[in-house]
Amino acid sequence: MNLSRAAIGVTMAGIAFGGVPTPTRAQQRIDRGHPAAQNFRLKIWAPAGSVRLEAWDRDSLQIRGTVEQGKLFAGGGRDAMKVAVEDPAGANLSPVADLVIRVPRGAQVSVKTVTGTIEAVDVTGWYNSVSGNIRLRGTARLLEAESLDGDITLQAEAEWVRVRTGSGALTIEGRYRDLLASSVSGPIRVVNKEVERGRLESVTGDIYYFGRFRAGGSVDFDSHSGTITLELPAEMAGRLDLTSVSGSIDNQLTADRPSKTATGAGQKLDLTRGAGGVTITVRSFKGTIRLLRM
Repeated sequence: MNLSRAAIGVTMAGIAFGGVPTPTRAQQRIDRGHPAAQNFRLKIWAPAGSVRLEAWDRDSLQIRGTVEQGKLFAGGGRDAMKVAVEDPAGANLSPVADLVIRVPRGAQVSVKTVTGTIEAVDVTGWYNSVSGNIRLRGTARLLEAESLDGDITLQAEAEWVRVRTGSGALTIEGRYRDLLASSVSGPIRVVNKEVERGRLESVTGDIYYFGRFRAGGSVDFDSHSGTITLELPAEMAGRLDLTSVSGSIDNQLTADRPSKTATGAGQKLDLTRGAGGVTITVRSFKGTIRLLRM
């Protein structure tokens, strides 16, 4: 997220809920508040521990929790701030923070951790961790989450969603207008009320989709070698275009049988069901594609 450098680029001598960072102790309790605009922007750095964000109907920022072996810095103003858990210079410590942060409902946040877990409820934002788990719930305008080794769980409704993992598992529930979910080896599991536009892709991870699609929408599924399973309503209208270059297709949704690809090594299946509906494209290089009936 592109936060204004002028708004949040403060130094250690800047505004920090009183002008200075919190001093280092073995453990310190945090309980602070600060005025915040409804379109407030917040950037958070907390390498280890946990960060929980909640939206509330107040024009203020609230930070509560604990910090061990480090110090909490918070600087900025009413429109934008930066909150960071820092290792004191030369102390060679590994600070751990467990924070609960409340922001105005219209706020946008950017959160980064290394091993720390992230949880957010009703907060629009960008969430990034190296190995920590991320869980996003509630209603938001947009959500973007990435974890190299951690798991990501979405139980939300949002217009625009981007989620990525390396080896972590992606679990997605809810309603999304525009969804992109990708992994390298981690599995992707989607149980949806509705998706209009989307792309789900993996290298070796399996992809499982259970749910419905918005009429007129378009959703693509792609994997190099992972199994792609779609469990769909029997009455679903739309067009399904399935190809596995060197793998197989198992169709239990209809009585139609797949045919051989041009090379003879794989299978393809093209289904049209009813009028209008959704366009679904499934591509795999050597994985199995499965169609199941809900």
